[in-house]
Amino acid sequence: MSIKEAVKKHKAQIYLAILSLYAVILVLGAISEVFNLGWFRWLGPW
Repeated sequence: MSIKEAVKKHKAQIYLAILSLYAVILVLGAISEVFNLGWFRWLGPW
């Protein structure tokens, strides 16, 4: 099975995994900001 076929077969699961990862990063970022932890300070000068 080629990568293209695998991606086509599991497209929904791949999108769900990406969306879940994005949601986790947003939650961690929100927690970091609320409690002033600075976990994502390395991303920029904000």
